[in-house]
Amino acid sequence: MFALVREDPAIERALARRHGARRIVVIASGGCTALSLLSDDVDEVRVIDASPAQTALVALRVAAVAALDRDAYLRFVGAAAADDRPRTWARLRTAVASDVRDYWDALPGAVEAGVDACGVTEAFYRYVGRSLRQSDWPDAVWRSLLAAGSLDAQREILGAHFWTDRFRIALDMLLSRATHELFYPPAIFANVAEHDFARFFERRFREFAESQPLRGNYFLSQLVFGTYAFDHPDGVPPYLTDAGYALARRNLHKLRLVTGRLDAALEATADVDAFFLSNVLDWANEGEAGRIGQAVRRAARPGAVVLLRHMLGRPGFPQAFDVDVDAGASREAHRAERSFLYGAVSIGRVVARGAEAA
Repeated sequence: MFALVREDPAIERALARRHGARRIVVIASGGCTALSLLSDDVDEVRVIDASPAQTALVALRVAAVAALDRDAYLRFVGAAAADDRPRTWARLRTAVASDVRDYWDALPGAVEAGVDACGVTEAFYRYVGRSLRQSDWPDAVWRSLLAAGSLDAQREILGAHFWTDRFRIALDMLLSRATHELFYPPAIFANVAEHDFARFFERRFREFAESQPLRGNYFLSQLVFGTYAFDHPDGVPPYLTDAGYALARRNLHKLRLVTGRLDAALEATADVDAFFLSNVLDWANEGEAGRIGQAVRRAARPGAVVLLRHMLGRPGFPQAFDVDVDAGASREAHRAERSFLYGAVSIGRVVARGAEAA
């Protein structure tokens, strides 16, 4: 479903540092956040996903980081041009578990194209980005927006090209529920609270773009062009900077991959300092959300930090999580979230067991 993580790992990294988190649980997704959390200061990053496809992707990334320098890694995953990806996979396949090897052996086209492009979401982004660029918003307009040197210059471009009826109509067509269902299975919308995806995107894009610089924003660059913003120091996930790649590579042994439902996977986990749970509750019904909250409580150290993002679901923590919400940190994280695709971010700390007993 997701070849890349559409969330800003700078948020998780800042929280991990602020709270001194040494044992971290994170949702696998495309692996970008998990790899960006590896550092000399953590003891374990436990990466959980119910989808074997997602954990197979992260396992492949781990093997590639271990074996390849940064430039070779970028070529292999499809972030840079290459014509030797199948040969690189032939080198890497002996370093992964048999189920991971079988998974990627069955998808030679995805390997040859570069696994950064293999997800359902990436196919949807390619469709949206290509359609916009073939309409009233050619490459030059987008590149000028992504290169704007000031907020004033950025707002001028936005006013001239984007805050128009034509842009609104384009979003209505490209981001309609019907268009989404050409790519995504209808089941993923079963528990969403937001149904007007075009207005949601327009609102979030406008809120962010009017107040935050878009220069070097690799989330927008990926949406429009399918590429990172390599010409900017913050134009790639932290693990793909020169320093970040060396740091992640040095700490790969701290990453633990678990395939399974989040609540079940947490049963074998304890003393966790931080839970970075993406927007898993967007897809959970009330019972599932309650079981996840209970599992988090059981696995947490007293005062462990929990982060949830909310895209199409209702914001906040279900009661079962029993957290003290940090409203200020939640608002600041939402303001700073460079992917701008989320309607809210919730950050809280698990109530200490002593306090529960009292």
